[in-house]
Amino acid sequence: MKRSLILLTAFCALAVTAQRPTLQRVPGAAHPYRLSVSPSSVPLVIEATSDLVNWVSISTVPVSTTATTVTDSQSASFPRRFYRARSDAPDLTDLTRLTNSVFIAGEGFNTLQYAPNGELGFIVWRGPELVYRERNGTAWTEQVIGRFGSVYTPGNREEYRFQPHAALLFDSQSRARVLWLSGSTLRHHVQQNNGSFSEATSISLASAGSSFSLFAAALGPGDILHIAVVGSQSGAAITYGSNKTGSWQWTRVTNVVGDPRGFFKQSFAPRWFSLAVDSQNAAHLTFCPEFKMPRGPEGYVKPNNELHYATDRGGNWTTERIAWVADESGDAGEGASIAIGPNDQPAIAAWYNERWPTGSSDFCRLYYYTRDVNGNWSQQLVADSASGYIAGDGNKGTGFAPYLRFDSRGRPNIAFCDDAAQHFPFQNEYAGNLRHAWRDGTQWLTRTVYEQTAPLDRQVIYPAMATTGNEIVFMGLDRRTVVWSDYRTAISTYELFFVPMALP
Repeated sequence: MKRSLILLTAFCALAVTAQRPTLQRVPGAAHPYRLSVSPSSVPLVIEATSDLVNWVSISTVPVSTTATTVTDSQSASFPRRFYRARSDAPDLTDLTRLTNSVFIAGEGFNTLQYAPNGELGFIVWRGPELVYRERNGTAWTEQVIGRFGSVYTPGNREEYRFQPHAALLFDSQSRARVLWLSGSTLRHHVQQNNGSFSEATSISLASAGSSFSLFAAALGPGDILHIAVVGSQSGAAITYGSNKTGSWQWTRVTNVVGDPRGFFKQSFAPRWFSLAVDSQNAAHLTFCPEFKMPRGPEGYVKPNNELHYATDRGGNWTTERIAWVADESGDAGEGASIAIGPNDQPAIAAWYNERWPTGSSDFCRLYYYTRDVNGNWSQQLVADSASGYIAGDGNKGTGFAPYLRFDSRGRPNIAFCDDAAQHFPFQNEYAGNLRHAWRDGTQWLTRTVYEQTAPLDRQVIYPAMATTGNEIVFMGLDRRTVVWSDYRTAISTYELFFVPMALP
């Protein structure tokens, strides 16, 4: 009787994407059958059946980066044989469907990262759990770092800021490092060879303060750790620390005048504090020294702020003003992101919001600033028009919450949001509709990544971005809002979104 070999491909759903282990018969194999199992980042159980009803295990294949040959010693006893590969790893919950349970860790910076070996990882808060997910190839795995957070309780302002600050970094060995703030202590968890995490020695931030409103982290050459924090009190210090001398040293960079969280604490999320490290382990910061709230002659509040830059590249911290609003009515420093370019010089993506003397938004723009070897800064306009994200005041522009990263070709890429405004009769502002800008040769190009067209109802909170090779990935919170009759108070629900795309 002629026997037939039928190979099945099993589908192992693991997370946002899934793994498809494949089976192939080894060419020229005689009885018994031999199968080639494709590489897998999770253990696989190879099963066989003759009737597609009763399955039996014939082999277990461990995690492997190369194909594995499996022999079915019982195959000669059956006229036909079916096979499948099954993962014993549990299916991972789709985080994008957990409304009001999953929140971005920190302010989006260092939430989503590629490791040097190309693996993709991200951290989020899921309820009180700080969760790390990693993609190796197409398969996702999860580790719960610990239960350090809180459970979301809806409120009328700043609901998305209730979890401890946290950051994800990858070292030169592609090990994930997860840091989170607990009072004046920075907890540090390091990934082991088996994928699990162990807690390293905590880092004391007591010399910088007891509580912090903002936190940034980076790993420099030699896996040197760099930390920058902004205190939570009025007139807080910006403090920087590093272990590059062999022990932790802390320095006050400057002070922020007034409330470091910005004015009014709007329903959108200002994100003005960022950190980057160059090839010499010098640190570079963007910051806003003061969120001014003067009143104009008409009696209206006129928000006004500037974009400043600081570095210790010369050995001591120096600061300089990068952008400001000439008539002192507008925002130049409320949204910025810094990164180190291929020339080892800093570059900044920043939001600019020109306001009327009454304080209402006139127009918004996204700018890109670069610094040459002589310390001179130049400016480029990236985008100045919203893409369908328009409220009652008309097209107010774009550029909010920028996130700058360079791709493997050395091109700058910026994730950013459109800005919208509407009067009730006073003005409310909204930020959403996530977009992507990249510089291709001599021009800036843009596309919409996560579309929103109803500013009063939908916003993007803390967009994150990472890129390597030909892939770019975006993540953030989709805030869906019910506005109260006073138009200043809102009850919101939140859902995580995750968008992988091909790099243009």
